[in-house]
Amino acid sequence: MKTKILPSGELISAAAQEIAELVKSKPVAAIAFSDDPEVAGILSTFFLLCKENQINCSGLRFFATSNIPQDPAAEAVLKNGFDVIRPDPENPEAYDGLISECGVDLQLLSVGCTGRIAYNEPAVPYNSVTHIQKLTDRTKKELLEKFERTSVPDTVCTAGIHTILSAAHILVACSGEYRAEALFRTLYARTDSVVPSAFLQLHLDVTIYADALAAEKL
Repeated sequence: MKTKILPSGELISAAAQEIAELVKSKPVAAIAFSDDPEVAGILSTFFLLCKENQINCSGLRFFATSNIPQDPAAEAVLKNGFDVIRPDPENPEAYDGLISECGVDLQLLSVGCTGRIAYNEPAVPYNSVTHIQKLTDRTKKELLEKFERTSVPDTVCTAGIHTILSAAHILVACSGEYRAEALFRTLYARTDSVVPSAFLQLHLDVTIYADALAAEKL
């Protein structure tokens, strides 16, 4: 995994620029994204870059990794005129079928306080595909306090670890001191289901963008 430590403001723009370079080389790329404030900021900045630099992004496809309400990343995509393909809790396997059919060029993630990626909580297996996930109390608290949600569901339909790791490239963005322990464990924990984000160590092309607070334990 490549780790880039940047000031918070630069983190968002640098990650957005990386997506823009991908789209220049592949205008029909498929991009999957998780529900995180950093990811929402990256996508919003990416669309601004496309407008400012006349980058044609009309052929892109976007996949949300979960069906959670009030997803700011999905709202950023919808606001710019694109459809968002979401997992369907009534038919989770259909999402994996679409992912397998088109392939994901870029997966955007952050790391939650429990070490979750998307909504894969501790104890999720490596071979998990799209499924219904019960949220831990720590994740619910994180969503309410850090993501400023007004309500949080008990369960979420989320892409699994196997689904996420099928992407060609994974970009992880983390900011804030409260993510420091989880980010440390992402890079150095054993690759087992106790820390879901540690499974990212098994992928061959992962770039982590972190600010100084999130990276303070690295």
